[in-house]
Amino acid sequence: MIRKLAKDLHLWLSLPVGILVTVICLTGALLVFEKEITEMLRPGMYAVEAEGRSCLQPSELSYKLEHSGILVKSLEYTDDGVVRVTQRGGGNGELLVDAYTGSVLGEDTRLAFFNVIRGVHRWLGDSPESRADKTLGRRIVGIVVLCFVVIVLTGLIVWIPRNSHLLKMRLKVETRKGWRRFVYDSHVSAGIYVLPLLLVLSLTGLTWSYGWFRYGFNAVFGADQTVDVYNVSKPRYTPANLHEWDAIYAQATTEFPDYRSLKISNDGVSIMPHRFLRVADEYRWDDRSQQLVYQDSYLDSVRMRAYMKLVHLGEWGGPIIKLLYFLAALVGATLPITGYYLWWKKRQAKKVTKQ
Repeated sequence: MIRKLAKDLHLWLSLPVGILVTVICLTGALLVFEKEITEMLRPGMYAVEAEGRSCLQPSELSYKLEHSGILVKSLEYTDDGVVRVTQRGGGNGELLVDAYTGSVLGEDTRLAFFNVIRGVHRWLGDSPESRADKTLGRRIVGIVVLCFVVIVLTGLIVWIPRNSHLLKMRLKVETRKGWRRFVYDSHVSAGIYVLPLLLVLSLTGLTWSYGWFRYGFNAVFGADQTVDVYNVSKPRYTPANLHEWDAIYAQATTEFPDYRSLKISNDGVSIMPHRFLRVADEYRWDDRSQQLVYQDSYLDSVRMRAYMKLVHLGEWGGPIIKLLYFLAALVGATLPITGYYLWWKKRQAKKVTKQ
């Protein structure tokens, strides 16, 4: 009974949303290596050789940039010798600046191709004007991904074999028994191998589609629900105290010499170390002690969103993990196509039988 219900749900949910699942998975696969492709197409912008030089202090860097008409809002030093600069009231992306000379290398904007792909992946091209806007495309993507979670779980139930012989058959893709058998195995066997990653991608993706799902996800991990990352009112910007920024930089680089990134702004200090699941640790500058003070925000909703983004994009485990994400999304894009083919062949067989 449960197996039949799962089979029916799997089929009748897949038929209307299958094409959109293919679109979302395929565009997701294209986005996996966006960072690497962008850096390859823009050589010299994202890494600078140190050659025994010392990075410019925040005050030195800010003064150099201000002479060029660039007003600094935040500075993010990276271990690649590049400083990401957020400007006050301008620019679509961060400026990339040589940490040793202060020369501007370029603006870190998304390539036009990936901008289109991202818009299709997240909103089917119906991009919202702000993060909180609920466009039709955004709603449809949310519904499709929610359906896909059910499709994946019901597919698992249908896949569970009754004996060891069937288990062996359902774990391999047969290439010597005809096209239809190959398509069947591609759908059933390949699908089961990528199922865990497809679930991870779907569930983390839903945190951007539905507030109730995001809050529920946070609750499961014990995160604070008082902060809505989509509706945080930002304080009015005040000019930086560059002498204070210099003191922050000096202490941070002394205590964390092997940092991956170090971001300094009026809102606080973010230090990202080299570690598994790289999410920045937040600090604030204490005027009385003239020391950095750690802010324990590990389980707040902002931190949880950062973790969900890392997990969803595959940026938590290096190139091997990204490759697995790419392959999983690619296989996920083929599952509706192979499913449509098998459904159509089954209908054709039934028509022949009736005749």
